[in-house]
Amino acid sequence: MERMMKITGLLILILTSLIACTRKSNPTGNSFSDVEPIIFVDEESFDLGFSYGLDVNIKGSESNLLCGDYNGMQAAAIMQFVSLPQDFVIPTSKSYADSAWIKLTVLRQAPIAERNPTTLTLYKMDQHWREDSAHEVMDVPLQQIGESFTLPDSINTSGTDVKIPFPIDVLTALNEAGEDSLSIVIKTNADAFMEFRSISTAGRGPQLRFKYRKVDEDGNVADSDSEYSLAARKDSYWVKGAQNQVLEDEWIIGNLSPSRIFIRWVDNWNHFKDADGNVLSEPRRKQVTINKAELIFHTKSNPYYGDLTPYSIKAAMVSDSIDTAMHIADEDMNESILGNISVVKDGTIRVDITAFMQGIVNGKKDNHGFVIHSTQEMNNFGILELEHFLNAPEGKKPQLRVIYTPPFL
Repeated sequence: MERMMKITGLLILILTSLIACTRKSNPTGNSFSDVEPIIFVDEESFDLGFSYGLDVNIKGSESNLLCGDYNGMQAAAIMQFVSLPQDFVIPTSKSYADSAWIKLTVLRQAPIAERNPTTLTLYKMDQHWREDSAHEVMDVPLQQIGESFTLPDSINTSGTDVKIPFPIDVLTALNEAGEDSLSIVIKTNADAFMEFRSISTAGRGPQLRFKYRKVDEDGNVADSDSEYSLAARKDSYWVKGAQNQVLEDEWIIGNLSPSRIFIRWVDNWNHFKDADGNVLSEPRRKQVTINKAELIFHTKSNPYYGDLTPYSIKAAMVSDSIDTAMHIADEDMNESILGNISVVKDGTIRVDITAFMQGIVNGKKDNHGFVIHSTQEMNNFGILELEHFLNAPEGKKPQLRVIYTPPFL
């Protein structure tokens, strides 16, 4: 019994010591010490920054289709419908005309303040094409189908279904020519764009629907209606006007014309200090815990995202030293982190680099700089121009912001 009481007392003493050492006011520091996290912000150590463009690479499996004539870029969407019925007629009454349409799930159009109403024009294309090389047919002759269609001003962020009337005389002509497939190109008016779902998004891609009556081999017309209602078999889009040049002393992150930025800073170890303000020695600095590290950029031009549309940005470490502005190949980036999904707040965007900064401070990673790019490349018209450290106005310079906890022992 006496032995059990001694063991119980020892356990109580250990638990009391642990509870006493835990600081609930210091959840991000070391729980068993009085060490508080320290914050520093660096605006002066950046030494190289530029933008570089990529070649357009449309795979045909993108979740969105794009068409527009906007900010010097032209894009046209293309889709193909197959298994059209053979030997049919479409009565000319209004009910049949109203039943013939192409449905699109529209996600976004140019802001109203920047444009007239967005109008869509459909074209028939007879050339064979592939999803991953639609650009090869962007200059072939097209035949306009019907009248232009005006999009509604209000588009829901989750998608608005719109039905574009499809002329029954075009369907009749296809039937008379014995064609069982139809390729359609969609373009917008000038200074406008539209983004809509592709067939890669289940159940939300382009759909063609119309009613008809079958005609048998003796020329007899059926008494009841049949209906064609199918999603496109394939879809894609092409782009004109994309630029892949290198821009010194400019930072532009772009999607339709893919553009990425490079940023580098000189490591200033004098920022890492102990609780008394003394600069940490190298061995002590390598024991630092990085609680949070982020790059903060001020937007210079933000016509697409505003303060409501989420952006998604990713950072990747560059594997070798760079001395001048240049294109950087994907194989020259040795690792990356998941995208930061957020909205522009107070005119700034933030990129989390905590894991990278931990490796740099610990001496396990070399800081050759970072490539920052959108994870929405080739999926929308998004573009962000950021203030560069060499020419940013006062109060809008980029920042490296780090929260760290010095070593306790």
